[in-house]
Amino acid sequence: MTNNTVTLTPVANDQQLLIRNLLQLYLYDFTEFTDVTRDNDGLFSYPYLDHYWREPDRYPFLIAKAGEPAGFALVRSVLDPATNKSAFELAEFFVLRMFRGQKVGHEAVQLLCDLLPGNWIVKVLGTNLPAYHFWQSALEHFNPTHELEDSGKVKSSNHVFTFTY
Repeated sequence: MTNNTVTLTPVANDQQLLIRNLLQLYLYDFTEFTDVTRDNDGLFSYPYLDHYWREPDRYPFLIAKAGEPAGFALVRSVLDPATNKSAFELAEFFVLRMFRGQKVGHEAVQLLCDLLPGNWIVKVLGTNLPAYHFWQSALEHFNPTHELEDSGKVKSSNHVFTFTY
């Protein structure tokens, strides 16, 4: 019998390379929706990754299914500008394509909220409709508020979900 358990674990210093490698796949997928910078070696740039192991208000998590790496979540503590209250902002969230459609992302979101209860902010790029539909579904039982950030361009505006758990 296969163990199909989804787990969410904090990423230790010695696992940074795993997240860095998964991040390349995430950023490649993201090129479908927006421009992503690459360096001279052809690797996608994400200047904040090292901050997740240096700053106390950032939290890197590995998502796994049956013990196999399936994705990651990068969370940071912020001050919600709308409420002036402390909140967790989901900076990045990724599930490998081979695990999509199996509720891995939904389970990871629930585990994340169980681990970090409080106020949450989830922003979704306006052009990323698959992510928007995922988050609508994954957050449904949290009763989130939803706003469209006004960037002056409807197509590039972010969807912003806020909720308390």
